[in-house]
Amino acid sequence: MMRPQYSGTTDAGPQRDAPEAVPVLGVKAVSKRFVSGGMSPSSLDVLSGIDLDLARGEFVSIVGPSGCGKSTLLNLISGLDTDYDGEINLNGDGAAPRIGRVPYMHQRDLLLPWRTVLDNATISLEIRGAGKRRAREEALVHLDEFGLAEFASSYPSEISGGMRQRVALLRATLPGAELLLLDEPFGALDAITRSSMHTWLSQLLADSERAVLLVTHDVEEALLLSDRVHVMSSRPGRIVSTLDVEFPRPRDAGIVTSPQFVELKARLLRVLSDSSGVAA
Repeated sequence: MMRPQYSGTTDAGPQRDAPEAVPVLGVKAVSKRFVSGGMSPSSLDVLSGIDLDLARGEFVSIVGPSGCGKSTLLNLISGLDTDYDGEINLNGDGAAPRIGRVPYMHQRDLLLPWRTVLDNATISLEIRGAGKRRAREEALVHLDEFGLAEFASSYPSEISGGMRQRVALLRATLPGAELLLLDEPFGALDAITRSSMHTWLSQLLADSERAVLLVTHDVEEALLLSDRVHVMSSRPGRIVSTLDVEFPRPRDAGIVTSPQFVELKARLLRVLSDSSGVAA
């Protein structure tokens, strides 16, 4: 399935009077500065003038050098941090509540060891007010598509790292929000498990209308999963380049050996090297 491709311009054409679709996420001129107090106050500019949009059904990645503010940006979008300059809009609404409303999955699965797979998956629904019985009923419907049906009664210590990340992803997606934030979700997995998770996630989201924003250090991961990849500079982080990934989704892992993919990966690595000042 081919996803809508990003374009920096809009063709007015005969459709000029048709209203443009409002992005699920709109980030406009967002900047962030950390200020420390004490006897010698200091400040650190982390983000500078970030602009990006996500349309419904898009998968967009952000790559950049360590410390450039990628995770800070996700904290702002999720509402965990509200001290910033600029605008963050959900469906065009800058006043829409984001804390607890924008699912956010981290590198660590953060599963509760005393709860089963099923009961870990229901936490997000319980937080939003669903009773335990109704939350379990809703989670059970999705266990099979996440490959977790036979592990519903297992505890986190009894399942693999890949399975734990599937539980964490199910927990994040159950509330049905239109936007999902992923911060290095597979970074702690071994290469084989990570590759299988890429294939599984790509297939899972192929026909989804959910917009996904992924932060990753893995260039190949970004190209395998995304419709578009933003490259951030060293601190203060700015978006210095954007690459469209025009391969149809879902993508098989075998695509990484194709000449077109290899060329695109080389381009992205060159841009990333230029943005960080480190030789590739």
